Amino acid sequence: MNDLLRLSEQPCSCGSPLRSVDEIVGRMDDVFRLASANGQILVTPDVLRNAVLKADRRIDDFRLVQTGPDRVELRLPPMLANEAAAAAHQAVRALLEARTAIVTVALIRAPLPLETGRKLRRVECRLEQAR
Repeated sequence: MNDLLRLSEQPCSCGSPLRSVDEIVGRMDDVFRLASANGQILVTPDVLRNAVLKADRRIDDFRLVQTGPDRVELRLPPMLANEAAAAAHQAVRALLEARTAIVTVALIRAPLPLETGRKLRRVECRLEQAR
């Protein structure tokens, strides 16, 4: 499996000697790999998802896609209020800037079609080398 896990520091309450998992934070394939002044940085899907969702309570659907080594697209539905979209855009830019990422974040307002052929992925890395 390629799940990205956050392991627990505490022993399992069931008494198992194996490490327990606190949280599944995303797929390793969908970690954003971005350039910075200090070399490549990795940003996990959960951090990116939280930045968008915490920006405005009206946001209930979005796509955040890394389409190039220095390009990220934030896709939001056109019916979302402009100030909510602007808040999400700024939140993603601020998060990546704080991590010194060298990246352009494009805001795209377009319908978000439901893809029924696979599991919904709101945060996705589409870099070939990430596979």
